[in-house]
Amino acid sequence: MNRFSLVCGFIVAALCAPVLAVDGLSLDVVNIPLDRVWALQIPGTVEVSKIVPNAQKIIIEDIRRSLSQELPKGRQAGPVFAVTGSEIEALKQAEETIVHGKKPKQSFRVHDEISIIFFSRLFGQYVYLDAIVKTGNEIQVTYRFVPHEEAVLTEHFALIPVGRLPARKYEVKIVQIPMDVKLLELGFQPPASDVVTSIVCQSSEFEVID
Repeated sequence: MNRFSLVCGFIVAALCAPVLAVDGLSLDVVNIPLDRVWALQIPGTVEVSKIVPNAQKIIIEDIRRSLSQELPKGRQAGPVFAVTGSEIEALKQAEETIVHGKKPKQSFRVHDEISIIFFSRLFGQYVYLDAIVKTGNEIQVTYRFVPHEEAVLTEHFALIPVGRLPARKYEVKIVQIPMDVKLLELGFQPPASDVVTSIVCQSSEFEVID
């Protein structure tokens, strides 16, 4: 193989890297960087309490207050949901559902800017985002539990921008990844699965139409 062919081969491989083939179909893989996400107390993201204007900070406090309320025994935290808009607009829409109990939208238009609202309720460990990956019609949000250094409780939420999407149904998968091995070796443990469902939002779906 000559040098020209070798270089061309590397270029083709690089261009094909972010594409998966499933049942003969090509699926674009899009990583959404954490530094594009507005969130509350989640490393790697934009700290929402520091970025919003003072007039909007009451929204953050209202969301925190709602996420800190104790749920009836056996009740789940609720599904992850999508809203129209990003940043401040997404924050306002998140408030409508988390604070005021408005039913989340299940259907959007192709011209809508869409954000995913991830959240976790008050708990004795941090809930940190690890990665956000869109593959075809699946948006996977992975997270992990991290013990507090002190005896405190925290709640979290994140506004994840996914932008305009093609018309189809989408599944938002919320996936817990294992706690760091070093923490496990120190004796820390993540909560049991039945506790997790009462703390962290669960997977859900929404649709985009023409």
